[in-house]
Amino acid sequence: MPLCNPCTNRPPPRLPAPPAPQDARTLQAQSRELRAALSHSQREASLLASELERASAQLAEARKEATEAQAMAATAQSRVKLLEKSWEAALWRQKD
Repeated sequence: MPLCNPCTNRPPPRLPAPPAPQDARTLQAQSRELRAALSHSQREASLLASELERASAQLAEARKEATEAQAMAATAQSRVKLLEKSWEAALWRQKD
């Protein structure tokens, strides 16, 4: 008979029985499957991180090009306005 716990006067808890050989094989198979799934997930995460990095670089380049295009458009608009004013002034001079 096992010794009792002096504080509670109860026997110590029983340890669970070791898994049966079939249970052990099942647990090992599940462990292998989980490890394979983890490995696959890690590879996929690495690929997605690379894709994200490339997409971020492309976005930064596109933003830079958009900013340059906006600056060019603003310059072109200014030139168009100057040309319109010059054209109007030339027409007024021709009328006089």
